[in-house]
Amino acid sequence: MISQKKIKVSVIIINFNNSKYIKRCLSSVVNQNFKNFEIILVDDNSTDNSIKVAKKFFLNSNFKNYKIVINKIKTKFGSYNQINCISTGLKLSKGDLILFLDSDDFYDKSKITHVSNFFKKHYQLKITFDLAYKFYSRSKKTKFSVSNRSKNMIPWPSFPSQSAISVEKKYLTKIFKKISLKKYPNIWFDFRILTKSYHDLGRIKYLNKNLTYYQQHALGASRKFKKFSKNWWKRRKEAHEFINKEVYKDKKKIYSLDFYLTSLVNLFL
Repeated sequence: MISQKKIKVSVIIINFNNSKYIKRCLSSVVNQNFKNFEIILVDDNSTDNSIKVAKKFFLNSNFKNYKIVINKIKTKFGSYNQINCISTGLKLSKGDLILFLDSDDFYDKSKITHVSNFFKKHYQLKITFDLAYKFYSRSKKTKFSVSNRSKNMIPWPSFPSQSAISVEKKYLTKIFKKISLKKYPNIWFDFRILTKSYHDLGRIKYLNKNLTYYQQHALGASRKFKKFSKNWWKRRKEAHEFINKEVYKDKKKIYSLDFYLTSLVNLFL
């Protein structure tokens, strides 16, 4: 439960080879109209000059409450590296509230203010997400909308990118070990935390404002999971395995319509 007093916020930014976007990302955070926050930039062993760009940005800004650290545990799986980066940032964080941001994405200038006020208003809130824009260019962006789902159809909520997620630090610390297992390499952290929260809390109350810009890439990691492709169906099976084996565990499992369809399709792949 977040205190009704002034909220301290930690923004954990994960970076890997995003020299093209990182200055825009950092600028969107530094120029927030909310002031009581820190930035923890965790780099996943980038091979470009993105960290050099980040250091120069901070040196030229008036913002002093930041840390830049390197992920020391590197694997061949991007999803595990992401988890390791988040773990590093979480250990260093001092905020009551954790916000995530990928270094190619960026925030609306009022995002942290809206999020902190949302947690103050809903004082028992543990996790939320705002509604991101899918950002292609300044002239092209589309709003993300949440679709209502029955657990008997699909046992996880509709949600935007990881950069839209905000979570109470105490709750994140409590569940982190349960969702950060080095299993299910195609299941990334946003899916892990939101399915776990969805199970724990019954529903996730989202902030109905578009406050995050989710950069769309023609050559992004998600391109190999085009909807209804072979890889998409395999990852979906992995998602159901994660939910049944790690989220529900010994409790009554929900074998949804999507579970049976996914299992059937995978028999023929």
